[in-house]
Amino acid sequence: MTYSSILFIFCFLPLSLLICAAVPERHRNKAIFLESTLFCASFGLRYMCFMLGYVLVNYTCGRLIGKLRQVGKRGALPFAVGVMTDFFALLTARSHLFEGLREKLPGYVFPIGISLFSLSALGYLIDVFRGKISPERHIIRFSLYLMMFQRLIMGPIVSYRTFKRISKQRKLSLENIGQGMTIFVVGLAKKVLLADNLLVLYRAVWSVDAAKLSVVTAWLGVFSYVLCLYFTVSGFSDMGAGAALCFGYRFPSAFRYPLFSSSLSRFGGRWHIQAVGWFRRYITRPISMTTRKIWLRRVLYTAVWGLTVYWYGFSTGSLIAGLLFGSFRLVEHYLLPHKLLKATGIIYTFLGIMLCAVFLSANSVTTGAGVLWAMIGGTRLIADSLTFYLLRSYIVVLLIAMYASTDLFRNALTRAARSKLSGLIYAAKPPAVLLLLALCTAFIAYSGSSGEMILTL
Repeated sequence: MTYSSILFIFCFLPLSLLICAAVPERHRNKAIFLESTLFCASFGLRYMCFMLGYVLVNYTCGRLIGKLRQVGKRGALPFAVGVMTDFFALLTARSHLFEGLREKLPGYVFPIGISLFSLSALGYLIDVFRGKISPERHIIRFSLYLMMFQRLIMGPIVSYRTFKRISKQRKLSLENIGQGMTIFVVGLAKKVLLADNLLVLYRAVWSVDAAKLSVVTAWLGVFSYVLCLYFTVSGFSDMGAGAALCFGYRFPSAFRYPLFSSSLSRFGGRWHIQAVGWFRRYITRPISMTTRKIWLRRVLYTAVWGLTVYWYGFSTGSLIAGLLFGSFRLVEHYLLPHKLLKATGIIYTFLGIMLCAVFLSANSVTTGAGVLWAMIGGTRLIADSLTFYLLRSYIVVLLIAMYASTDLFRNALTRAARSKLSGLIYAAKPPAVLLLLALCTAFIAYSGSSGEMILTL
C-alpha cells in the first residue's frame, strides 16, 4: 500500500485521520504509532517486524550512549553497534554487492524507504554521540521519527531536534486538513499523471539497443528519465508532506523547482534539499575540517557528491554520475567568478544534468556509454521512425511536464491572488483539487496500479 494506491487514498488516510481526531491529544502519538505499524504491516508482517526491531535497536543504542555520557564516557561501543547495524541494513537492502545474500534469505522483503529512515537513524545517533541532543526517552515518540507513515516512504530527512519542534507545534485543524489534502493531490498528480506516463516513454527508449538509437531518441529517453525521476520523488514527497499536514505536522518542502536552474550550484541546493543537506552536514563539513589543503578539499568534495548520488542508485553508474556532478561543480566554481557561464547558465546546467543522468539511468556502465555515444551522434542517425512516433505520442506530456517542473504556474497564481481575481481563485481551488483527484483516481483504476517507481529509496 503506497500513497498513490486507492486503498490508501480513500480508506487508510481518511480512517486514520478520523481516529486521530477522535482520541485526546495526549494519546495521538500512540494512535499515529499504531496506524504507522498497520501501514508497515500492509507491506508484509516481515517488514513490520523489521521496522519495529530497527526502531528498538536505534532507540536502545541512543539510550546507552546517553547513559555512558552521564558517567563521563563517550559511548563509543553502542554508537558503533548502532551505526554498523544501520549501515549493514542499508547495504544489504540496496547494494548490488549483496544480491546473492538477498536471494538466499528466505522470505526476504525489501525494506521500503530504508535509504531515507536509515539516514535519519544515523543522524540521530551521531547527534547523540556528539552531545548535540539528549537521547529520546519516550520510545513511541522516537518510533514516529523513523516509521511514521506520512514520512516513511520519502522523508523528509529532518534532524531529530527539528522533528521534536515540529511535533510540539502540531495542530489538528480543518485549515491544515484542507491545505494538506491540496498538497497531497498535487503530489498524486505529479506521480500518476506525469511520472507514470514518462516512465512508459523512458522504457520504450531504453528497450532499444543503444547501437541503434538515433540522436533525438537517445536525448528523449534521458530527458524523460530526468523528468520521471523528479516527478516521482517530488510527487511522493508532496504526498507525504500533505498527509502529515493533515495531522498537523508541517514538514519543510523537499524540492524548490530544481530543473532548469541557472547553475549547477542552484540545482544542488534545490534538489531533495534535506537529503543533500544531510550529506553536507554529516559528511562534507566534518571531512573538510580535517585538512586545510584546498586541493584535497576539492577531491573530498567531489567524492562526497559521488557518495550522495550513489545513495540514490547503489550502482556503479550512480557513482559515476555523482563524481561527474561533483567535478562539474568544481569547474563551475572556478569559472563563475570570471562571468564565463552566467549568460548560458540554464543551457550548461541542463547539459551537465543530462550527462549525469545517462549513467544514473543505465542498467550498466556499458549501456550508459552506448547511449551517450548515440547522444553525440556516434550512430550517425539523427532521427528515425521511432523518434517521430514517440514525439507524436508524448509531446503533450513532455510539454506539460516541462512547464510543471518550473515555478511559472505558482508565480502566476501568486500574482493573481494579489489582484482582483483572488476571490475567484479561492472559490475555484476546491473544485479544481477534486477534479484533479478524480482524474488521478480514474487513471489508477484504469491502469490497475499507480505505476512503478524507477527509483526505490
